[in-house]
Formats: sequence, C-alpha cells, structure tokens
Amino acid sequence: MMNKSKIFLVLFLTTVLMVGPFIIINSAKKEEKNSSVNNLENEIVNTINVQENNNNEELSENTDVKKVDNENIEKEKENNKNNNKENENVKENNKENVSKNYFGDALFIGDSRTVGIMEYGNLNNATFFANNGLSVYNVREKVVSSPKIGKLTLDELLTNKKFDKIYIMLGINELGYDHNQSIKKYSDLVQYIIKKQPNAIIYIEANLHVTEKKSSSDKIFNNKNIDLFNNSIKKLADNKKIFYIDINEKFNDGKGNLAAEYTSDQVHIYAKYYKEWSDWIIKKSKGEV
Repeated sequence: MMNKSKIFLVLFLTTVLMVGPFIIINSAKKEEKNSSVNNLENEIVNTINVQENNNNEELSENTDVKKVDNENIEKEKENNKNNNKENENVKENNKENVSKNYFGDALFIGDSRTVGIMEYGNLNNATFFANNGLSVYNVREKVVSSPKIGKLTLDELLTNKKFDKIYIMLGINELGYDHNQSIKKYSDLVQYIIKKQPNAIIYIEANLHVTEKKSSSDKIFNNKNIDLFNNSIKKLADNKKIFYIDINEKFNDGKGNLAAEYTSDQVHIYAKYYKEWSDWIIKKSKGEV
C-alpha cells in the first residue's frame, strides 16, 4: 500500500498535466493581446506624427506662399509707382514739346521788350524780328539780325518764310510822335503783314506800363500816354483774324502801373520774369487765361 506522500505527488503531477496547457494558452493569448494593443498605440502615435508633420509642412508652405505673395504685391506697387512717375514725366515733356511746336510757325515783331522775351523767355522755337528802338516808323526799313536766320529786313522775312501766328508789340518808342500819325502807321503795318501773310493770325500786344515813379515824373513815357496808345491799337482787333492781348494784367500793381518789384529801371522787367511772360503768351494764345 502506497504511503500518503506518494499519493500526493501523483495527484499534483496529474493536476499540473491537466491545468498547465490552459495556463500556457491564456498567457500566450494575453501576450498576443498586449502586443496588438501596443501595435495599435504605435500606429495611432505614428498617424498623429504624420498628420502633425503634414500640418507643419502645409503651414510652412502657406507661410512661404504668403511671403511670396507679399513680395509680389510690393514689387507691383513699386512698378506702378515707377510707371506713374514715368507717365508724369512723359506728360510734362509732351506738354513742353507741344508748347515749343506751337510757336514753330510764330513770328514776334517788337522793340526792347520783345528782345527780352527772345533772350530770356521760353519761346526759342519762334522766329524773332526784334530790336531796341524798333518802331512803326522804321520797322519796314530796318535791317535786323534774326537768330538762326541772319540779317534781313521785315519784307525779306515775310516773303521767304510762312507764319501762322504773328505777334506785334510796338508803341513805347512812338510816344514822342504825333499820336494819330503813329496809330495810322501801326494800322498800315498790320494791313501790310496781312497782305504778306494772308493765312496768319495777328496778335496785337499791349505795351507794358512803366512804374508809378516813372509815370509821375516823365511827360512822355507815362502810363496815361501808354494807355491812350494801347486803347487805340486795341480797336484794330476784330477778334476773328486780329486779336488784342494785354500783358499788364500780369505785371500791374493793381493801380495801373508796372509793379516796382518786377523792375530795376522802371521800364523793363527783370530777366527772370520773361519766362513768366512767355508762359503767359502760351496760355493766352491757347485761350487758357
């Protein structure tokens, strides 16, 4: 008969043989389950990382695109600014060229005031027949040096060159002569010019005033006599082919005298103001003032 210790050993081994496989299977299943969970967690983590990387790349790409767009906008603004500036320069140059071309067919006839316009003004494209001391009494006989043309008489100039616009400013040197005779001579000169240049528009220019100081101290060269002469030649204008323009509206002091600030000799304006005079003629001829 077996003793108790042997019987216990047999029972223990039998139990181990019967239960062991179940323990091993459950352990394996548990390990497999843990492995699956770990794999799932890793997969989720990887997915999150991929999404974050994609978001970062997209954010970086959007930032770069925005940066490029901003740079393009700034470049476009700068280009537009340069284009506008260039267009303004072109407009200004065109305006100046139009003014110069406008007087390419113009003739200016006059005394020392017209000489000032010729030398210091802005009408260099025009033709000038001007001389100190020129008057209606000697204008047709006097030989004058015309820039870019040479020395010639008024008759030679009007015979050999065609003009569409002719400006006349004479009268200050005529103040010592008989008034009616001087106006008759002036009228004859206008008719002579029309005969020589039948298609030209004639501009009769008023004589510039002298200062109040000069006018009040001189019995001949005073504004009363100048106004009398200007009013008489103004009547020759028909506003169709012959027009009258008066520069005194620009340089007067408000009381019918040449403003003292414009002159040093009481009779002629400073050289720097002849450009303003020229600009005024341009605007007046185009009906802009």
